[in-house]
Amino acid sequence: MSDGMLATAMAQSSILQATTGVAYDERLHEADESWAQCMKSSKFAQLLNPGDAYTTAKQNPSQEHDIALADASCREKTGFNEVMESLVGKYLTTYLTELESEIVTIQHIRTESAVRARSILGG
Repeated sequence: MSDGMLATAMAQSSILQATTGVAYDERLHEADESWAQCMKSSKFAQLLNPGDAYTTAKQNPSQEHDIALADASCREKTGFNEVMESLVGKYLTTYLTELESEIVTIQHIRTESAVRARSILGG
């Protein structure tokens, strides 16, 4: 595998690992439940989570604005975004810490590649 491909694969894998960790974390499910409970006081009581709100809004453009307002209000009231940011940060940091030596290697390869490119291009 080329160095560039390795770097790309690691970046994609990092995001996948983080999002998978978040998806299975109980705190996300609790945040979804709080959000859904908040939405019950809106005209969109059937929505189960922000992803459901997004999908429903895209399928019903005439309601998109109203769904977005209700979603934003419940995200703020329940602290949904803060929970999500905390979880993504936790899982991404954990995964990247595990890959630290590989990341250092890729940084070294990129530095060497830049030097070679300058010499080849005469700069």
